[in-house]
Parts: sequence; C-alpha cells; structure tokens
Amino acid sequence: MDAWDRAAIGGVAVAAVLVSVVLPRLGNRAMARTRRRLYAGLMAWAQTLPKESEMTETPETTEKPQLTGLFRDDPATAEGKYLVQRRDGTTVEWPSFVIGARDPHAPAALREYARNLDSMADPANDAFVDRVMRLADEFDAYRAEHGDGDPTRGRHRKDDPDTVRVMRGEPRRVYLVWLERAGVATVDGVFLRRDDAVAHAGHLIDLYNAGDDVEVAIDVRSADGAGRTPNRSS
Repeated sequence: MDAWDRAAIGGVAVAAVLVSVVLPRLGNRAMARTRRRLYAGLMAWAQTLPKESEMTETPETTEKPQLTGLFRDDPATAEGKYLVQRRDGTTVEWPSFVIGARDPHAPAALREYARNLDSMADPANDAFVDRVMRLADEFDAYRAEHGDGDPTRGRHRKDDPDTVRVMRGEPRRVYLVWLERAGVATVDGVFLRRDDAVAHAGHLIDLYNAGDDVEVAIDVRSADGAGRTPNRSS
C-alpha cells in the first residue's frame, strides 16, 4: 500500500466517476447539446466534492467591516488572516503578525524593530539593521505609488476551503484528474484547488468529444503529513 493509499479522508476519500462519455460522430448541433449536458453534469457533481461543512461561507464584497480585534480573536476565523509557511512547506507553529507595504503603520514598525535590534550594540547585526531600515523606505515608496491599505478592516474575500484546511492544521487536499481512453487510465493533472480540477476536467470533456470512448474522474485525496501544525497568524 503506497503513501496515497494511506492518506486520510477516511483513509482515502475518492469521489467516484464524474461522467462517462461515449460520443459517436454526431452532427455539430447534437455534439453541442451533448457537451452542454456534460458540463451540466460536471458542475452538479462538483457540488458533491468534500467541503468544510463547519466553515462560514464568506461572499466576496467590496465592503470591509471594521475590526474590533485580530482575525484569530473571532471564533469564525480562529486560524488567523494569513497562511504563514516556511520554504519547506511546513506551517509555522508560533503566533505571527503579518504587515505589508500598503499598511501606513508598517514602516514605523520596521524602523522600531531595527532600532531595537541596533540597541543590542552587536556589530554583527549592523548590515541587517541597515537592510530593515531600507525595507521601511521601500514600504514608504510602494505605498506612495499604490495608495494606503486599510489594515483595521475585516475580511471581504471568499474563503478558499483548501487553504483554510491547512491553516487549521488539517491535511492538505489534492485533486487528481483521471482520464481514461480505450481502457487505459492516466492521471492527467494534479491540483491543490477544487475549482481548478473541475475546470481541467471540463477542458478534457471538451477536448475529447469527437468520437473516442472517454471517462473522466476526479479523486480527492489527502496529502499525508501536510499542514499538520495549526496556523497562528493574526
């Protein structure tokens, strides 16, 4: 049994065959009708893929509510605002506070950080202190060009369930799109986002619509060991 078979979503959660298509050589109108039925089936089946049932759906909006605390203070977003990962893909285990160049308060925070580090009077830190100071200047220049952000406003984008799973310390899901032609099945694509997998499956349906016996399926699997540490971003 390989690593994939040991992965958890109930061992391995496999969303079975999306749609089996046998398209004889039809006229253009009949083929178009068939494609529409396939796409309708594709989108209907996509709704059966695993979702975060406990997750609050957040519709995207241009209105940002006023924050009264940090994201992680809200039980609905206890995992925080940002997913913070190391270069090796592991999620950091310590609390973090992410600041960006459009935050009007960020340059002052960087400069104070540099001054505090400089107060240690360790010559080994001099180059790093200088670089943090220059970074504060770069933040100022970026904000002057792109405008102020609004760091005291709340969420307004729709949550991505797969990202939030990792932020919560749950295994990352991967979506394998299988293509079977003439009885031979191969993995045609591997995706970290459900919508990307569904779109690719739709592309395959559209691509192989000229008379081949085609079967397209999406397996939903859990990457073993990924994202085990809960995220603690602010």
